[in-house]
Amino acid sequence: MNKGDYNSQHLKDTNKIEDSVEINYSKILETLPVAVSIQNTNFIVVYENKEMKTRYNTFLKDYCYRRWHPNQNSKTNQCIDCPALITLRNNKPTTIIRKLKDENGNVSFVKVIHSPLILSKNNNEEKYIVEVVYDVTECFLDKIRREIDIKQFKKEIWLSITSFGNYGGDVITSEELPFVKKEEQRSFLLEMSLYLFTAIGQGENYNEGLYGLLPVLNHQEYVVLVYAFRFSDEELSEVRLQGRDYGLLMIFTKISHEKIVIYRKEILELLDRLLKHNCEKKDLTLKLLSIIKKELVNLIERLENQHFESNSFGKKGN
Repeated sequence: MNKGDYNSQHLKDTNKIEDSVEINYSKILETLPVAVSIQNTNFIVVYENKEMKTRYNTFLKDYCYRRWHPNQNSKTNQCIDCPALITLRNNKPTTIIRKLKDENGNVSFVKVIHSPLILSKNNNEEKYIVEVVYDVTECFLDKIRREIDIKQFKKEIWLSITSFGNYGGDVITSEELPFVKKEEQRSFLLEMSLYLFTAIGQGENYNEGLYGLLPVLNHQEYVVLVYAFRFSDEELSEVRLQGRDYGLLMIFTKISHEKIVIYRKEILELLDRLLKHNCEKKDLTLKLLSIIKKELVNLIERLENQHFESNSFGKKGN
């Protein structure tokens, strides 16, 4: 076969395929591994492929939103976040994530894309909406795991505040540390303070800021995040400190939560707000530790969720 014959045959084959596609588009949709349906402007389902029927039941000639909200029976009860309606208004594809729960309580997530479709018939244009549904539950497992981590993190974070004081170390306030015997808590915190004062270093200005994660003495499964700060103490006699003691907020947690350091900047901003300005010794109480812990956990949870949403299918619309 010469080049001219090949091109001629290739053109014939292409035309044949195009004709076949035009005639048998529904058969092609039936082979797709994603769920597809078509709705008219009244939100009535006029077509479903096999995958849609198999995965999400059939709602042919029924309102599209009853697939996702079976108890809604009329047009006045269409989905509040209806992506089909948005597509009809702006004539552009719209994406949404739906959280589904089956009769056994199993949760799954789907990505639903609505795209406009205009068909010409007898010189008239008819508008439809193509709905494509992907199961993206696997993409959400990371979020689910993170939520479990946050719940565990809340249970596995303990705070203490120590100071340099008049004698080179003093425990101001502390939550009970479950990994240290009760009668040994004070001596342990003083030992940690000496170790941390040395690790962080004391120049003439006494270094301030956020340090770590650092290992916890004699407890390899734990780590500590340290915030060094200054606070006022009228009873302080140490001349070098000039009435402003040098304090350490120690945030103990399990090494399995070490990823919190990726939010170092945000944690530092939080602690600066709560401790750095106009802080006095009388303010350093268990109540303050409780407030710091609550705000810290909320901050980590919020940042984790923001990180997930910006790197997933979790955004509505385009």
